[in-house]
Amino acid sequence: MIRYVTQAAGARRLGLEHAHTLTVRFITEKPCPGLIDRMAATDFLPMPPKMLKEQGVQALIARPTGTGPFKFVQWVRDERLVLERNPDYWQGAPDLNRVTFRFIPEFSARLAALLAGEIDIMKDVPPHAVDLVDRSGKARVRATVSSRINYLALVNLKPGPMQDLRVRRAIHHAVNVDELIQQVLKGRATRMCGSLSPLNVDYSPTGECLKHDPARAQGLLKEAGIDPTKLQLTLDTPSGRYPLDKDISLAIASQLGRIGIKVNVVVNEWGTHLDKIKNRTTGDMFFLG
Repeated sequence: MIRYVTQAAGARRLGLEHAHTLTVRFITEKPCPGLIDRMAATDFLPMPPKMLKEQGVQALIARPTGTGPFKFVQWVRDERLVLERNPDYWQGAPDLNRVTFRFIPEFSARLAALLAGEIDIMKDVPPHAVDLVDRSGKARVRATVSSRINYLALVNLKPGPMQDLRVRRAIHHAVNVDELIQQVLKGRATRMCGSLSPLNVDYSPTGECLKHDPARAQGLLKEAGIDPTKLQLTLDTPSGRYPLDKDISLAIASQLGRIGIKVNVVVNEWGTHLDKIKNRTTGDMFFLG
């Protein structure tokens, strides 16, 4: 567990002490009320010391072990993950004997599998397909408020126009978030003015949204000495990772085009997208959540 945490993003802000064979003390820079929740999620994944020593990290990644209601059976990369009932689960064995997760990147293929009865549950139904699913008689959509936040990251860590704050603010003013919500997401989203959802620990409703103001955007670019018609940017996006992620990215490119900025949208496979972000090889902007 210590190895996992110290290699994780943000570990530099979390001190660790190996206080005892079975005790690890976490030391934060300041009070962190959400720490226990994060530990219960996916940020902290304990590994059996004996298995870690005997098999190594890569073996445990390929054939993981845990304490949940299901046991690992099979994993075929980019195809499926198969789990079976754990009769020794501490809260009692689950009702299902076996669960299979299928990896189907394209929404159209996922929807076809759902309506054909090939799969029982599908996640991330795009807003434009909600009515179609409900009318099909084969499935129904259950919706709830999500803490998922999607955002456009503006990369200012390498030489280029994004290092100028005025350029980043210009892009912010040029992107019409409300239009994206209504036209692309069919009203099934909420605009955020900060980095946390109201469902998150530590949320504070003090954020103020910058207004959509193309004239202000052009003025800021002029102040920065940039002719928007000569500005060419690259936007990296996944496809199918988040609801309508590629469509939103293309719509953002179109909105920036209204003030003269040319945007090249690069669509990445999810693993490639993460690698580019990790290695800082994305373009000027990237879509994430």
